[in-house]
Amino acid sequence: MQVICNTEDFQITEKTAVTLGKFDGIHKGHQRLLNALLEKKKQGLKTVVFTFFVPPIPGREDVRQLTPNDEKKKFLEAYGIDYLIEYPFTEKVRHTAPKDFIQEILCKKLCAAFVAAGPDFCFGYERKGNVALLEKMSSLCGYEFEVFDKVSYKGEPISSSRIRACISEGQMEDACEMLGRPFSLSGTVIHGKAIGHTIGFATMNLVWPEDKLLVPIGVYLSKVKIGGNTYQAITNVGHRPTVEKDAAKSDLLLEAHLLQYSQMAYGEEIDVSLFHYERPEVRFSGLDALKEQLKKDTLACVTYFEERGNDGKKEGFIEEKA
Repeated sequence: MQVICNTEDFQITEKTAVTLGKFDGIHKGHQRLLNALLEKKKQGLKTVVFTFFVPPIPGREDVRQLTPNDEKKKFLEAYGIDYLIEYPFTEKVRHTAPKDFIQEILCKKLCAAFVAAGPDFCFGYERKGNVALLEKMSSLCGYEFEVFDKVSYKGEPISSSRIRACISEGQMEDACEMLGRPFSLSGTVIHGKAIGHTIGFATMNLVWPEDKLLVPIGVYLSKVKIGGNTYQAITNVGHRPTVEKDAAKSDLLLEAHLLQYSQMAYGEEIDVSLFHYERPEVRFSGLDALKEQLKKDTLACVTYFEERGNDGKKEGFIEEKA
């Protein structure tokens, strides 16, 4: 996949199938649009996802995303998209008239032969452009246009904001259903305090990314992929109040204890998927009390996934291998 980021200086010369939007989460509604592009790809068109460049801003809670830029790129490349355009949102671009956007960007720069959009898609200065204008301009500019209905879940349309609300309340199963996959994050395993080793619950530690949407502090039933294998795990997201003297000032960490996994993983890349919010993070009276609770969490994890049809292999709980 070719990524064209934060520049207006480009020109696609091949005929393309284009969809436009923020695509935060790349949920089932977004995937309906992407699938429409892939159908056109079978007919010889190149596929383009057009979105605006969102620079990461450390410390800004309001710009945390379901899928930060790097995650979005990986997902779209795996999906089979040919071009990702992250267009700069300058003052000039912000003041672009909707018709000019269609003629100068959509048609000239993107060489659109097919355009897919959701029913409430808006664009151009003061968001005055809409699907009616895209339909009207299609015959003049020579592209095919199709509007796709929203995908619903439990009787309501799926949206990024709805998924964010579910995650903020720890409703991970609902978020998973709307995303079409579990809410997850990736990172490099860092050194921790190694206290988990002393009580038989060694963990893989990640610092929570600054541009990733936060989840409620607490313990999650999860799966961790490392080296092509996927393991069930209990994962704590928080500040480790039992072992940190000043927990409130410590970095927000993700600590995943993989069931039946004992190898060192420092420096390894892992993917952590959060399936179920099990309980809040609490301060225990000591390591013995923490150990007893972790035993209960482990049983809850095994039971949770067994009830959902997994084979629960006791020799390692490995469920897939690349």
